[in-house]
Amino acid sequence: MDTPYYEQCESEKLHLSGKVQPHGALLILSKEEKLTHFSENIKLILPSISPLEIGKELPEALSPVMQHLPSDSGSTAYTFLKDADGNYVDLAVTKATDAFLIEVYPANTSEKAQSQSSFKLPSSFNNEQEKTEYRDQLISWISEITGHQRVMYYQFLENGDGHVISEICTDPSIGSYLDLRFPASDIPQIARQLYTQTQWREIPEAQAASISLKGIAQVPNLTLTDLRSVSPVHQQYMMNMGVGSSVSFPIIKSGELSALISCHSSDPLKIPLASLRRISEAIYSYVLLVNELDSRLRLSMIDEFNIRTQPLRNLLNSGSDLEEVWEDLAFLIKDNLGADGIVMCSDDWALMNGQTFDSATLDVVDQWFQTQNSLMTFQTDNLSGLIDNLPLTEVAGLAYLRFRAAGTSQQIVRVYLCRGEHIHEVKWGGNPNKPVESTNNQLKISPRQSFSKWIENRLGYSKPWPGMLNLELHRLRGLLESSSVFIQEP
Repeated sequence: MDTPYYEQCESEKLHLSGKVQPHGALLILSKEEKLTHFSENIKLILPSISPLEIGKELPEALSPVMQHLPSDSGSTAYTFLKDADGNYVDLAVTKATDAFLIEVYPANTSEKAQSQSSFKLPSSFNNEQEKTEYRDQLISWISEITGHQRVMYYQFLENGDGHVISEICTDPSIGSYLDLRFPASDIPQIARQLYTQTQWREIPEAQAASISLKGIAQVPNLTLTDLRSVSPVHQQYMMNMGVGSSVSFPIIKSGELSALISCHSSDPLKIPLASLRRISEAIYSYVLLVNELDSRLRLSMIDEFNIRTQPLRNLLNSGSDLEEVWEDLAFLIKDNLGADGIVMCSDDWALMNGQTFDSATLDVVDQWFQTQNSLMTFQTDNLSGLIDNLPLTEVAGLAYLRFRAAGTSQQIVRVYLCRGEHIHEVKWGGNPNKPVESTNNQLKISPRQSFSKWIENRLGYSKPWPGMLNLELHRLRGLLESSSVFIQEP
């Protein structure tokens, strides 16, 4: 990844562009319901509208909008208007912290738009397989509703990279991204934050010129409007991908962006507002069922963990000293959490078992976790990518926990679970190490131009830790913290 490119992406003030996409018009009202801004294309969308005046109320023809102003910040109300010429427009009215954002779109009254089916979901998912089956059905349904050539489920990984885990591609000539990864820099954090605050992000014509806003001097915050203009860097990215239009729907879990359902076509394509809403509602319902299943699986995992770790529990409560039970303790912890080695240490002692560190490397790792990490539990499959200047070691993956021992010593004990290197192939959508390529003088920094499959022989990584490992680390931490074996130091 090229640092200047990444820094340019992250420094873009995407929400303060002062411009909108041309497929709709935008009106902005103050919290006092006076007009502060309007897009220059308003007469193209509403030809019969009376002249707009900054600082004044909306014209009478738009007065019905005032009946639909939401009361809760971040909420959106939907309605429509019929103008003096008999044309319908769709309206999306969103309440921001100190403003109202009114999006105006030409209404799509086609028979197809009105007759689209809804997505059917069960009352609950019975297992992971059923969840996956309905995810794939959802992707297929969205493909039918939108007509986009490609619809994919883009799952974010722990390190921020994206992984396409499901895809419908109706045009074989554009190729498949299924099972490909994309580097974290492809979707900068600033863009990810915007996704968490909107229901979708549509770009019907990627290379269309943006429309300026007229109004008061203060640049408006466009975070909550889907009409927000497209970043020049993202326009170049879409051009390099051969994408002429797109729409993406965020998958939000526990307040965090977990995935995107992204739709791409090579030509411009505008999805009716009613269809976007229908898709968003279906995704929301799907995510609710996923969260409910995850909660049940978590409870089941806790029960299974409690049964599986009963021998460990017995050992920790045996009344023996740590050194007496260390070999058995190390075996049980490694076996239960899938580790190749384990280190348990405090400030003046250390015990090791299996594939671990030499003493010099342990000092570096232990110092880093004491000074750079404030978490009680932690995991990585790429230790060398986490700690700069790490000495050469066979340990590639590491899981960590710390606890305060029982008894009078109250010592802080650190536990490091180690995994060896697992050399494997990772299939990328283009070479992730070359995201910047020279381009014209207008845009000196550009995304990579090729998204063809590029295979990396990945070194320095362990096998990924299990998805529920963090929960298991917390459970293990509780067992160790209450154990009598730590009353005396080894």
